[in-house]
Amino acid sequence: MKDILIEDRELNYFIKSIETKYKNELKSIMIDHRIDEQEIDYLYFILLEIKKESKNKGLGRLIMQEVIDYANKHKFLIKIWVCSILGSDEKILTKFYESLGFIKIEHEKYNMVYHF
Repeated sequence: MKDILIEDRELNYFIKSIETKYKNELKSIMIDHRIDEQEIDYLYFILLEIKKESKNKGLGRLIMQEVIDYANKHKFLIKIWVCSILGSDEKILTKFYESLGFIKIEHEKYNMVYHF
């Protein structure tokens, strides 16, 4: 059975609030609410893209902490997709997410998970 995508108005509002708050620095953010085959709710963090001129200023960490706080409040796990499709360095991304408490899911090539 595949994971089920959930339409979540509160999550959509949260994402819009992030986009508004960081409109001058944020290029793109994508997060889905899903339920897996064990009926566990989680946020699937697909993309965080910071504008070039705003990189390396701690903004990614700040936004990720807001996402983690949101997930903790709603008791969601967070799964994150880490890959180099958009030109990012997977090793740097993995190190960044590990510093926030994420761990690699061994049986999945590109995914890491954060447990609250």
